[in-house]
Amino acid sequence: MERESPVQQQAALSGFDPKVLAILGETIAKGVVAGMLAAEQEKTREQDTRKKVHRERMRSQYAETEKAKLIKWANCSHMRSHPYSGTSRIAWATQSDGVTRGTCMRCECPFSPVATELPFPKEMNGWYEKMIAVPMTAANNDFIQGMVATGTPA
Repeated sequence: MERESPVQQQAALSGFDPKVLAILGETIAKGVVAGMLAAEQEKTREQDTRKKVHRERMRSQYAETEKAKLIKWANCSHMRSHPYSGTSRIAWATQSDGVTRGTCMRCECPFSPVATELPFPKEMNGWYEKMIAVPMTAANNDFIQGMVATGTPA
């Protein structure tokens, strides 16, 4: 016959079963793990909500910024005032790809013959052709032939 260990002897005297302790320990561990998982899921939900609100706020700010740029562009004549009347504020440069592009020095709006490069392709349709025809300096303005471009070329 097998001899009982002191723990088994003590359990037998007290009426305590070590298997019950093991089951109780497992139950507590499962509860702790479940609680930790629930807390992690709640934290993840809160983070997702914060990220969603942040994305919506950033989209809104971007839309407002783009609207302000469009208003700024629409309110700009892209022309210099006296004594350089009839000349544009657009700095033109021929790029390495052979295309001449420009930027208004007042409203910082780009002008390009490539529609996809424009910030507002629909609104800016045709402006490249109008503005590139306007002289950049008074020396280019043909006062002798009677071509004096003044005001907005629209």
